[in-house]
Amino acid sequence: MPPFCLPLGVRRDPITGLTALLMSPPEYCFAVSTPYGTESHYSLYLSLFGRDLGAGETVVSRSRLLIGLGLSEEEIQDAYRTYVAGLDSHP
Repeated sequence: MPPFCLPLGVRRDPITGLTALLMSPPEYCFAVSTPYGTESHYSLYLSLFGRDLGAGETVVSRSRLLIGLGLSEEEIQDAYRTYVAGLDSHP
């Protein structure tokens, strides 16, 4: 599996081009899990927080699901950059 440096998961249906992007800012997400190759369930998982949470503890995280059709690699990366840049104006 190729290495990646952003918390951005991509699943694409090869026939229809329907694409799901699941993304999070790096400070909230420490891993993205997804099957590689031709698994038909197209699952994506974000691992958030990176630690055990105590009873009654409140934590906050952010993520975004974006669905598109025929998205190029450049459009996918632009969507992630736009998402993260927009968070600065929405604390």
